[in-house]
Amino acid sequence: MKRVEIPKPDGGMRKLGIPTVLDRFIQQAVMQVIQEQWDRTFSEHSYGFRPGHNAHQAVAAAQQHIADGYRWVVDIDLEKFFDRVNHDRLMGVMAKRVEDKRLLRLIRAFLNAGVMENIESFISRKLKLKVNAATVRHPRCFVPWTRGYGGDSGASSGSNGNEADDGLRN
Repeated sequence: MKRVEIPKPDGGMRKLGIPTVLDRFIQQAVMQVIQEQWDRTFSEHSYGFRPGHNAHQAVAAAQQHIADGYRWVVDIDLEKFFDRVNHDRLMGVMAKRVEDKRLLRLIRAFLNAGVMENIESFISRKLKLKVNAATVRHPRCFVPWTRGYGGDSGASSGSNGNEADDGLRN
């Protein structure tokens, strides 16, 4: 997963983890399987990240509650929920509703997945390799399933197509 920071309205920065295309594809498949079973068990007043529910409906419902004479509307944002949730307890709750152990292991792997702050530090710290900056075209855009960086196979440059190998030196 790649780390990206975007500005928050209050001036701070929000850290986001961007999964690889393959990870996102698998996450979507898992979500489609469990969402069908679980969505019907959620409160009808829950609007976040659910099919057929959106922020406009949440605002309309809040306005209707006020028109009906209610004086309070509660909006809850669970800040950094997945950073702080106890993964063992979460997996225990999930295991009560998911029988497939392979699916549970996959979900656990997603919860435990690290976030890559930048490729250079990953290569040097984790892989114990030295980055040759002279041959790296786009050091922040390494795509491991291509032959080069940023999807560039190097074919037009007359290289041997092994920029990933050329960019890493022991």
